[in-house]
Amino acid sequence: MIRVDEATRADCEQVLPLFAGFNNPKITPAQWRSLFHYSWPSATDARGFVLRDGERAVGFFGTIWSEREIGGRRERMCNLSSWITLPEYRNQSLLLLKSVMALGDCTITCHSPAAALYPLYRRFGFQDLETRLRILLPRPAWQSPADWLGYSSSSDPAVIAGHLNEADRGVLEAHRAHACGHLLIRGGGSYCYLIHTKTKGKRYHFSHLHYLSDRHIFLRNLDRIRLRLLLANATPLIMIDSRLVAGLDIPHSREVPLGIPHVYRSATLAPAQIDNLYSELILLEL
Repeated sequence: MIRVDEATRADCEQVLPLFAGFNNPKITPAQWRSLFHYSWPSATDARGFVLRDGERAVGFFGTIWSEREIGGRRERMCNLSSWITLPEYRNQSLLLLKSVMALGDCTITCHSPAAALYPLYRRFGFQDLETRLRILLPRPAWQSPADWLGYSSSSDPAVIAGHLNEADRGVLEAHRAHACGHLLIRGGGSYCYLIHTKTKGKRYHFSHLHYLSDRHIFLRNLDRIRLRLLLANATPLIMIDSRLVAGLDIPHSREVPLGIPHVYRSATLAPAQIDNLYSELILLEL
């Protein structure tokens, strides 16, 4: 008998063989397991939904949960990941989506919808979260260090933690166990805290910025950030979702369209209020 059950951490090893169907050798078993055993606290033990034929797991749709303070209110966030069914059960895969659509009182994001599934998300009421990326290109001439006067930087989480406010310190601790980098630019009584990963595009590697806490300090220290990320990730190219830097005049950068827009569903948040933290982009290093 076919049924959908809520997946918990206890289902990890039973679901794990399904991920071979993605045929993505860059993602390790440890990374797949992190979908069930991520490091930040969550008010629920739910990790998605599992499609079963009897007691056999034949499909899965992951949900990555977090709670965020955004716009003065507590928001429940659910990031979707890794929707997969065995080929002979594809005609049952919509049962998983229906379970996701029944989730209430939360903001749902999907940062990597498959091309064939994007129209389906839109049909079920999802809106575009992001349609473009901002690419920061290598500069032919760097800023003078005098432009950085009064600012210092660190990539050591132990050092960074001592300069963050309570909310950003929580972000750091939540992501510390995962394969992402941390950078702090500090000066003038304030700071910009950034979280980044290294990712592979179609032809080149990029430093992918997922979070920045202060747009003014970010813009003032662009070349320092370019240099620090070059040293951290061995790539001169940086990408950031355009909504996170909307309205900023960033020299030596250009926008490129996403092949498949990222999508979300929310009754309370606008796209500019949603970053990429607490998501599969971090856990699976996408």
